[in-house]
Amino acid sequence: MISRRYTRILTTAGIIFGFIALIGYQLSQFATDASLNHWHNGASGYKAALEQQKKSGKSIALFFHTDWCSSCKNLRETILSSKEFDRFAQDLIPVKINPEMSLEGQRIADKYRVIGYPTFLIISNNSSKDMRKVTPIRTRLNMAPEKFIASCKKALDT
Repeated sequence: MISRRYTRILTTAGIIFGFIALIGYQLSQFATDASLNHWHNGASGYKAALEQQKKSGKSIALFFHTDWCSSCKNLRETILSSKEFDRFAQDLIPVKINPEMSLEGQRIADKYRVIGYPTFLIISNNSSKDMRKVTPIRTRLNMAPEKFIASCKKALDT
C-alpha cells in the first residue's frame, strides 16, 4: 500500500516536471525566433524576399536552420541577433527557413543543395544579366560576428 502511494506520487511528479520542461523548451524556442522576428520567414517569406530583391536590387541573406540544431541556435544567438550584424544587414533582405516545417521550405533547401545545418547563403542580384549569384558563408562554432560579417562582405564584393 505504501509503495503504490509512492509510485503514484513519483508518476505525478514526473508528469509535472515533464510538462514544465516542455513549457521551458517552447519558451526558449519562442525567444530564439523572436530574436530574428524582423526576418522574412519560411517559403512565403522567401518569395516575398525575391520580389523585394527585384524592386530594390538588394542581396538576400538566406539562413536555413532546424529546431534541433545546436549550431543553428548558436549562430542565431551569437551572430545573427547581434547589433553588429543588424547594422550590416540593413542593406540585405534577411530570410530564415526551417525546411522541416513545410514541403515548400524543403524544396527551397533542395534547390540550394542544403545538406547540413546551419546553411547561410548570400544571394546577390546581378541586375544587368537578371541572374542571381549564390555564395555560401562558412560558419564555425564560437565565430566572432566581425569575422562572419567580413565573409558576407567579401561575398557581396565578388
